[in-house]
Amino acid sequence: MFVYLSDEVQQYFHSLVSCSFPENSTGLLIGHKRGTSFILENAFPGKKAFFTSPDEFWRTAQIFKQKLVGFYSLQPPATYQEKFFQPLTTGLLFLHLELSPAGKLIYHPYLIDFDRDFYLKPLNLIPAEGKK
Repeated sequence: MFVYLSDEVQQYFHSLVSCSFPENSTGLLIGHKRGTSFILENAFPGKKAFFTSPDEFWRTAQIFKQKLVGFYSLQPPATYQEKFFQPLTTGLLFLHLELSPAGKLIYHPYLIDFDRDFYLKPLNLIPAEGKK
């Protein structure tokens, strides 16, 4: 399994870092799955709590015509385990964005998965060709 970041997604995250990252530290990942891997095409800012109910989650997914494949956050995954460790989000992507002391953006992709208990499975990342 891997996560492919398109140029557009990378540009979006880099713009957050340079402009407004702390204010827009959570959001939605838009794309599709190919086999067992995620292809990220775009990202949009979201609510800090992501969603407040299953109905709200499904309404949001409908807005993006079922292309919602996950979530991103500046906060570490443990912050949102209670929110994401439920059947509704199983199989979706959680992308933790970390800003290094040097100001470089570090991506930590995880699959929200379940095997007798919920857990985050680390995934490999493939940036668009020629980018890191």
